[in-house]
Amino acid sequence: MFFGLTNSPTTFQSMMNEIFADMENCVVIYIDNLLIFTKSDDEAEHDRIVQEVLQRLQERDLFVKPEKCNFKVKEVDFLGMIIGQNGIRMDPEKVQAILEWPEPTRVKGVRAFLGLGNFYRRFIENFAKITRPLNDLTKKDIVWHWGAKEQEAFDKLKQAFTT
Repeated sequence: MFFGLTNSPTTFQSMMNEIFADMENCVVIYIDNLLIFTKSDDEAEHDRIVQEVLQRLQERDLFVKPEKCNFKVKEVDFLGMIIGQNGIRMDPEKVQAILEWPEPTRVKGVRAFLGLGNFYRRFIENFAKITRPLNDLTKKDIVWHWGAKEQEAFDKLKQAFTT
């Protein structure tokens, strides 16, 4: 990746998107993270796609670090999600971090908790409704008060991550 420029990640992402534009049905790119997948169990087809990706990278003097690669796996941790044959799910380690999160004592702690929780909001039904009392604590000119309503929202959100 290019370094030193503030728009480097955006430029790199655009370049990668251009390189693999015709492979969007089997390659997902997020900056320098590539996920290559096939929808069938046809190993020969998957191997062909992997070879094509590696060839395109090599042609542009881009490379992968072998120690960071996983080949022929049925499930992968990709950007904090576990992606596999049965779909996408939350990373159990991240869920455990949420479950072990201590009760916030300041606005900064609420923001941090909501930030981690927000990453997985797509998995939590009524996320906005559950977190409203916590979000209210982060508004400007609000006096800090952790009461029953906030504790209930905190506990309810943690519980939602286990169901």
